[in-house]
Amino acid sequence: MVFRDRIASPNEKKTEIHLIRGKSTEGEPTYTYLAIYTHRVRDLKLSLLQKTTDLEDYGVIVASGFGEPDEATQAYIRTAYLT
Repeated sequence: MVFRDRIASPNEKKTEIHLIRGKSTEGEPTYTYLAIYTHRVRDLKLSLLQKTTDLEDYGVIVASGFGEPDEATQAYIRTAYLT
């Protein structure tokens, strides 16, 4: 799931919020909401194909956890970043 919301930053670069699903080193399902500049999305997608990616190299983690994001987390993302 990708939330495409253009957020104006002080230097006018465009930002998107991406929901990235994966697995921990123990095999547990994880999720991460990542704020990323649009010009970095392609690099992130290529990196994700390699299976091991340090998401902080590509953007700012705004929420993360195990399993699926609960309603409170989804509401936080919608309120803080998508409105």
